[in-house]
Amino acid sequence: LMETALKLAIQDPQIHNVVIGGHWNGYLYRAKIGSELYYTSISKLEAYINELNAQGKKVFLMLNIPTGEELDPKYMAHRSLNHFPSLLTIRTGGIPREKLNKKFGKIQQDLSEMAQRSGAEIIRPLGFLCDDSYCPSVDSNGEPIYKDSGHLRPTYVRRNASYMDVTVSSR
Repeated sequence: LMETALKLAIQDPQIHNVVIGGHWNGYLYRAKIGSELYYTSISKLEAYINELNAQGKKVFLMLNIPTGEELDPKYMAHRSLNHFPSLLTIRTGGIPREKLNKKFGKIQQDLSEMAQRSGAEIIRPLGFLCDDSYCPSVDSNGEPIYKDSGHLRPTYVRRNASYMDVTVSSR
């Protein structure tokens, strides 16, 4: 898939911007942070970006959105006999940034450094979806931001994901 996308981007003169995003935290965390496979994977991504740059393409590397079960709307509804006769309690969900940074901070740092070396523009959804200390699971209207533990709701993205705007307005 990535090879086909690279060929398409290079061969089509109407394609000026290329956005590369993925579930980096999942891919690289499973590769074991600091392992040979981990660094080889980052190097291959860097070579891919360098090839696009060499062909005159503007490359954007999108880092991860926050992920975790606490962001899943299903997490918000909690059934327990502790509050009988009311068996259902509502939790607000969300994840402290410190928890995300502890688990995935090195991945985000290594990807950022690689993107800077290769000249890719970095898109950081974390800065948009979280405040300095917390990543909420609901917006200011109480609507879920996520459709599950690792994907934003399409309606939320259409209305609110302005961090993507740079990819269509830049040339």
